[in-house]
Amino acid sequence: MVIDVSNLTDDTRLNAVRKSGLLDSSPDRLFDQLASIAAQLLDAPSAFVTVIDADRQFFKSAIKRGTPTGQAGSSVPLTSSLSKFAVAAKGLFLVGNTAEDPSARDILLPNDLVAYAGVALKDRDGEAIGALCVVDSRPRSWSSNDVDNLSLVARNVEQLIEEGIGAAEGSAFRADDTMPQTLIKSVEETLRAAGVYDERVSGKAIDIVQETQARAALVQCLAVLRRTYEKQSPASEQSYPELTAAVGCYLETEHARKLTARAFRHDAAKLDALRGAIARHADAADALRIMAIDHGATL
Repeated sequence: MVIDVSNLTDDTRLNAVRKSGLLDSSPDRLFDQLASIAAQLLDAPSAFVTVIDADRQFFKSAIKRGTPTGQAGSSVPLTSSLSKFAVAAKGLFLVGNTAEDPSARDILLPNDLVAYAGVALKDRDGEAIGALCVVDSRPRSWSSNDVDNLSLVARNVEQLIEEGIGAAEGSAFRADDTMPQTLIKSVEETLRAAGVYDERVSGKAIDIVQETQARAALVQCLAVLRRTYEKQSPASEQSYPELTAAVGCYLETEHARKLTARAFRHDAAKLDALRGAIARHADAADALRIMAIDHGATL
């Protein structure tokens, strides 16, 4: 079944695209990291973050075999886009083999795009403005696990979009318009991801796939939290000094724990030092959790 794409020119949706500030914006490291993780989790060679305008598809990120490509920052007509179907459907769009799929019959696609999996990226109001997608050069059947992983990464991309990260200069969107809500939301996502990761690695039998998924989610939540903290701390530390300090302490101790663990693995730090770094980070996490709840977080 071919998806109706007439809603792509809806004024409300197009205004949301403009408001995001992503059209014609520069490549961004965090978007590239998320696209790369999506490709890894779905075992696909390429992944993209796209923005769908009225008549073109803009590449916010383009990853091939783990490396950003020059395609980021460029556009193609919608006649060469499969992501438009994910956006039009406001959800998931899968193609196992473009040679056999009716949706791809009239689409001008590169030769190495044979299988496609994309999920719509929505703004805070639920408007679909683009897609996170992975593509493969061979036919394949996308599994439910593939869909779950893609959706998981897409949530993190949506958080970047909501916070105005990666937006072009002069965008009408301001990440600090909802302080401290965006900071609290980043804290919520990070603490939840940390909890899931702890559960995955605390059992006697560790599922490597689940551990990898949980670690990827936590790493990206931490990256978003750090970027949000850096953008908002000059203003939020005046109005919300205790919350801002708690976030800063959490990020600082997390970084110290990571460096100490790395040193321990290379025999450059003693076990007591590692235990101390882990304990300090746990204390900072507990303090941040209490502070976040005091500011309305749901954990």
